[in-house]
Amino acid sequence: MIDYATQSDVTALGGALHLDVTGDTLLSIAQSCRNLVEHQSGLNAHKIPLSRHQDYALRTVTEVLQEAQRRELNPNLANRFEKKIIGNCQTISLLCLGLLRERSIPARYRFCLCEYFEPQSYVEHIVLEYWCSSSAQWRILDPTVTHEMVEHNHTQAWVNFDFDNIPRHKANLFTDLWKQYRCGDLELEAIHHRSYKKVLGLERFVWRTLQDVLALQKVELFYWDYFDFKQYVQAPQLVDELIECIDERGKTMNRIPLEFDGFINFHPYQRDYTSC
Repeated sequence: MIDYATQSDVTALGGALHLDVTGDTLLSIAQSCRNLVEHQSGLNAHKIPLSRHQDYALRTVTEVLQEAQRRELNPNLANRFEKKIIGNCQTISLLCLGLLRERSIPARYRFCLCEYFEPQSYVEHIVLEYWCSSSAQWRILDPTVTHEMVEHNHTQAWVNFDFDNIPRHKANLFTDLWKQYRCGDLELEAIHHRSYKKVLGLERFVWRTLQDVLALQKVELFYWDYFDFKQYVQAPQLVDELIECIDERGKTMNRIPLEFDGFINFHPYQRDYTSC
């Protein structure tokens, strides 16, 4: 059984690290993460030089926290933008995921297409699910988006919920989207997510769906983590079989036989920096 209240290799905080986060609510913990990490496409995007994108080399929570300590960042304060770590929803969500699991809160990383980030648009996004014990169900938390960002993007009309209880039809998880697509309730052309230069159409949809499935197995990837999944594109029923093995209703989940080797980093900035 998969225990979502324990850390994965990616989300572990590190034995020698201690992060003094004073907030106890989910939203206050998310704020602490945003105090350390600046979103590359956030309100200060126009101020971020290309050189600061080297922060994407930080792939684990331990690495992020080590860098935060090196920069003397305080998770309980609004640190100066010039000192913060540059990341995006992946970085912020992984950090928040580690903090939740450190508190023994069952939580997991999810790939989705959200409908509240930009007007009239699906946007690829990472959110978290956490187990709400009072209602005995998984709820969606977005650690990245704030009401200030919503106002900046003029999407107030799409946001009539709290960011720690987002409706599933607003944050469309890829496993849900895949079920709709295979039942004929969703046209591939209707998913107006931003294009990716190397992977498009059904291939991209399979890629994201498998990344979401892997996240449910506590294998938390970044968007640009590519792997050999071509057999699933050629035979979509293989994706159906994987998803049929997944029961998302309970607090724990059985493992399914899904393994990939040879992950390739497709992020251009990170490849450039690691090759220099």
